[in-house]
Amino acid sequence: MKKVSIDKVRNFALLGHQDTGKTSFLEAVLFASGQTSRLARVSEGNSNLDFTPEEIERRITVKAKLVAVDWKGHRLHCVDTPGYDDFVAERIGAIGAVETALVFVKADADVEPGTQSAWRLLDAQSKPRFVIVNKMDKEHANFDKVVERLQARLSPKIVPLFLPIGAGAGFRGVVSAADGKAYWFEPDGVREGDTPADMQGAVTAAREALMNAAAETSDALVEKFLDTGELTETEFHDGLVRGLENGTVFPVLPAQGNDLRGLGTLLDVLVRFSPSPTEVDPIAGTAPDGSTVTRRAEATQPLAAQAFGALSEANVGDYIFLRVWSGRLAAGMDVLNSSTGEHERIGPLFLLNGKQRLDSEDLSAGEIGAAVKLRNTHVGQTLCDRSHRLLLPTPQIPAPLTFTSIKSRTKGDEDKLAGGLQRLHEEDLGFRVVVHPETHQTLLMTQGDTHAAIILAKLKRKFNVEIDTEPPKTPYRETIKGKADERYRHKKQTGGRGQFGEVHLVLEPRPRGTEFEFVDGVVGGVIPGRFIPAVEKGVREAMSEGVVAGYPVVDLRVTVDDGKHHDVDSSEAAFKIAGAQAFKLAFPKAKPVLLEPIYRVAVRVPEEYMGHVMGDMSSRRGRILGMDQDGHEQLLRAEVPLAQLYDYAMVLRALTQARASHTREFSHYEEVPREIAETIIAGHRAAAQTEA
Repeated sequence: MKKVSIDKVRNFALLGHQDTGKTSFLEAVLFASGQTSRLARVSEGNSNLDFTPEEIERRITVKAKLVAVDWKGHRLHCVDTPGYDDFVAERIGAIGAVETALVFVKADADVEPGTQSAWRLLDAQSKPRFVIVNKMDKEHANFDKVVERLQARLSPKIVPLFLPIGAGAGFRGVVSAADGKAYWFEPDGVREGDTPADMQGAVTAAREALMNAAAETSDALVEKFLDTGELTETEFHDGLVRGLENGTVFPVLPAQGNDLRGLGTLLDVLVRFSPSPTEVDPIAGTAPDGSTVTRRAEATQPLAAQAFGALSEANVGDYIFLRVWSGRLAAGMDVLNSSTGEHERIGPLFLLNGKQRLDSEDLSAGEIGAAVKLRNTHVGQTLCDRSHRLLLPTPQIPAPLTFTSIKSRTKGDEDKLAGGLQRLHEEDLGFRVVVHPETHQTLLMTQGDTHAAIILAKLKRKFNVEIDTEPPKTPYRETIKGKADERYRHKKQTGGRGQFGEVHLVLEPRPRGTEFEFVDGVVGGVIPGRFIPAVEKGVREAMSEGVVAGYPVVDLRVTVDDGKHHDVDSSEAAFKIAGAQAFKLAFPKAKPVLLEPIYRVAVRVPEEYMGHVMGDMSSRRGRILGMDQDGHEQLLRAEVPLAQLYDYAMVLRALTQARASHTREFSHYEEVPREIAETIIAGHRAAAQTEA
């Protein structure tokens, strides 16, 4: 593909709920621009974009994909993103790499959950966006109704830029609200013609709304519009572009899936009104001294590029997706990965059209492409000129909320499992893997059950690791509410030197969260000072193993205040055993209780689902802290035991048709209700007997 000037570049991320037609739209773009020789369809399993085994099997987009096409002298870089919220990391990376977003919605549906979540992500990054009301050719398509719902649910700044002529099987064209021109879709192309008489009123109203939006971008335009009621074509265009950039208007365009009729008209509009890389604020990063550094979208500026995605498939290759913000990146260059401090030699560069690749000598400022054979660069990291260092902000990915305990099915595959998870995490920042220090389980933490299923499928397919899963264990803790003491003598004679150590311990509760205190209260040398650390070590080991249910003991004071020793037979080992056994004997007498972790949960939920969510929260022993109104949604705040949260993300989706979301953070530990604690303790004893 020929190089184009930066002002001719347009970068788009496609977002929306699943099955809104994003991928099909790009398949049509590829065909219309001459990049493919046939119109591929996702439904037929021959998509150029959804080509991984998991995507073909599920008929969904899992990984972000790149498309680069030329359209009437312009270069369009498009990033297709998954519709499922489980793959939010792919969305966030794509949004950060472009100037403009295209939010796809269905013409025959309400505002769907994936649309709302995508909109919030775009708001968080203040990203300009168009709304594409897609599938206008469907039977129950209703453009006006969809726009009304979008305005009510998402923003009143959503304004039609084009209006559809007809709907369903009668969808025959579009009318520009900007100039009143009608574009009729014919079998052999698009014909300009007259606006239907019955649409004149709607076109006039839409034009007035657009004029208002354009005028509000500057005081001078507001004054002129109030005086004359009109703006020149140039004023209108410039005002609308400014409104798009600063978020005061979100233009709406009707479309019809991957049908080619009218596609060119839509692309012309996107090119005309979307900002180029030179028309937005410079990218800002951090210099080594902590100061802020900016880079303009110019090839003569020092290099600043960021990895925002990755793709690794045997039949395609290993790619790192790169957005070049300034300067020029070429094969063979030595650059610095400022995220790690390591040097990187750039290998071959490509423009991608899904699984098809186009050789590229370089990537200039404003362009999006892919690199292969990068050994030290992963998603989220910054590449820069070695003599002009800067670090770009790392994408902020929501904390995973679905937990699954995993282990390799085949003994000896632990290293393969660890290596596979590391490789997958390098291209997907949306999941984490931790080994819990108390339960010793390996926890796969994902954005949802579909996300977890995809990761496990990849581990099997790409790394030949079979995985077994089980519910996560709750990291309970044990403590005491009363005071108790106990004496224990460890005495053993084996014919030679024996073992002797006797201690008296006093156990007392401490305030919650103050952890453990060991006190040496021995007087008179009944236990020599050199053996006191051994007593403490024995106590600590007993605490780590737990006494009543096998969980770590916390929040108590242990005082050793008496004991006996033998000049010959006493040893550190003997006093360590004596300390541990005295503790185990005293603990059950000190009114032991179980503690459970409590999390602070914030649930964002539409008002119509509040009853369901509140009822479910009560069934989880949740304690409601308060509720706040936020538009059409309520923000519910509560404290909930962790044991009741492992399946909460999936249940919340089911209760609210995936329209609610939540966050959580650890708050504190508190006592487990007696009847639940008894069940946990009984389960521990039964398991111990089975093992014995």
